[in-house]
Amino acid sequence: MNAPGWDPSLGEEIARKLQWASRSEKAAIVRGYAETLGCGPGKIYRLARRHGFRGFGKERADKGKRKLTDEQIQKAAAVSYGSKRKTERIIMPTWKVKEVLEDSGILQPGQVSGSTINRYFRELGLNQASLLSPAPHQPLASLHPNHVHQLDSSVCIQYDFKEKGKRWSMVDRDMKLAFYKNKPQYFREIKKVLLRYLMTDHASGTIFPFYYYVRGEDTKTLVDFVLRAWSTKPDPHLFPFQGVPLILMCDAGSANISAPFRTLMKNLKVELIVHEPGNPRAIGQVENAQLIWEHAFESGLSLEKAPDIDQLNARAYDYAMKFNAIHKLKRTGLPRFAVWQTISREQLRFLPSEEICRKLIEGKPFSAVCDGAKQIRIDGRVYDVRGEVRRGTRLRIRPDFYNPAQFQVEDERGRVFACVPVAMGKYGFRADAATIGKEYKSHPYDRTRRFIADAEAGKIDTSMIKPRPQREKVEGLHYLARPGVPALGAVDAQIPVFSAYEARNMVRERLGLPRLTPVQAQLLERYLLEGMSEEQIDRAAAAMRAHLEGTGIQDSKLNIQEGRMDRTTENAAPARAAEATGK
Repeated sequence: MNAPGWDPSLGEEIARKLQWASRSEKAAIVRGYAETLGCGPGKIYRLARRHGFRGFGKERADKGKRKLTDEQIQKAAAVSYGSKRKTERIIMPTWKVKEVLEDSGILQPGQVSGSTINRYFRELGLNQASLLSPAPHQPLASLHPNHVHQLDSSVCIQYDFKEKGKRWSMVDRDMKLAFYKNKPQYFREIKKVLLRYLMTDHASGTIFPFYYYVRGEDTKTLVDFVLRAWSTKPDPHLFPFQGVPLILMCDAGSANISAPFRTLMKNLKVELIVHEPGNPRAIGQVENAQLIWEHAFESGLSLEKAPDIDQLNARAYDYAMKFNAIHKLKRTGLPRFAVWQTISREQLRFLPSEEICRKLIEGKPFSAVCDGAKQIRIDGRVYDVRGEVRRGTRLRIRPDFYNPAQFQVEDERGRVFACVPVAMGKYGFRADAATIGKEYKSHPYDRTRRFIADAEAGKIDTSMIKPRPQREKVEGLHYLARPGVPALGAVDAQIPVFSAYEARNMVRERLGLPRLTPVQAQLLERYLLEGMSEEQIDRAAAAMRAHLEGTGIQDSKLNIQEGRMDRTTENAAPARAAEATGK
């Protein structure tokens, strides 16, 4: 940490002299060295401190200790950071932060000064410079040429071809007033703008430029540039860059995330990676290439302007050919084309023909419901659907990318219908609408309306169609009774439940009978249920025993199923017992 060009031994010499000198001698020593070296006394003291000079007097007892806690410092930093604007500025000064915290009771009045708070901010990395600095980025690597391409667009230095007098209109005229100067949204008052599209190969650093004189970024321009960059060039022996990459990285522009472009990338088996807004470092190579191209090529436009778009692209192609062939990439130490030439056969995927690529571009399909007038509405416009389509039919709409006024319309069975935009006349009526009181119009008969007319006219004979009895169709079926549960109570799943067959055998065993007579079985059937518990089976056995022994249970209610199945046995037990014993 020595001063540039100064001998380290000089700092050690000054520190040693100041360490053992009195206060008056120290001032004379510093003054002498300052005059000799041609600098101020402060620089001499700083040089001495770097080599061990501790200064005057004793160190403070509270050196290294903060008057504020980390929580108080973080709250102060949060108040300051809360005033951050979209222009990446923190507008609240430290004295205002101190004032707000003192008024809120977080700091005591006069506890610390604004400079002390700033020093704490610097120590903890919470000062404005640290808070506004970009987050650390992770370096990216690609595996081979044509593994990753990066794409970006910006505004050319010569933003149009309109000559004003003898001077050409240059973009520098009032760009200082722009917030984000290199994007075409700034030129809303200009009908057309000269856009510069660049594509770079991440591994080799190869740059491919092309210019468009358009109203702004759109999908059609983007697709044309991508196909032009990946296709074989007119002179491949001088400009070898071509082929479809595996990955394409770009920003989140409206054209870059449009459905037609995404569909094209998907069909070409290119992974499209769109970085989040406000993070241009994600495609830092092509962003840096924009700056390189401005310095290398567009700086020459100030000497000789391009009269039209064709000459500008011809000059750009010529310079790119020379730039990629001669200028070396620092990372590899080789020219860009020399690095790209290391691509293998498996890594070079040739772009299909332009006709095939055009067919691969299809917009994202959507649906619309046909109304009673055989119309559909798309983006606020009305379209006639020609063909046999019924009201309420949901149609699949696929836009034709290169004919925006037309759509491909088909139903769920794949039938294609013609779709024609409807012209509107005065007061918002259809231009071909029938005038009330003057004329009548109707749609041509389709299959549905023709059937309705024939059915109402009796042309379809249904005299032999009569309803028939349906019982004979199910006479051969026999359904088994299904077990169930009581409607007014649930069976506890933890209590064992037995079927009626199992319950019959358990009652017979409890009665000690080897078998049941038909009369006994018929009598027992009155007390059996599907899904009986042990307690219910015991009650049924007690009831049967009372009949067999002739004791005659006088209870008028025998609760077989928790009070839900009542049996009246009063004055009937003796007769039933006699019947059961055959007396």
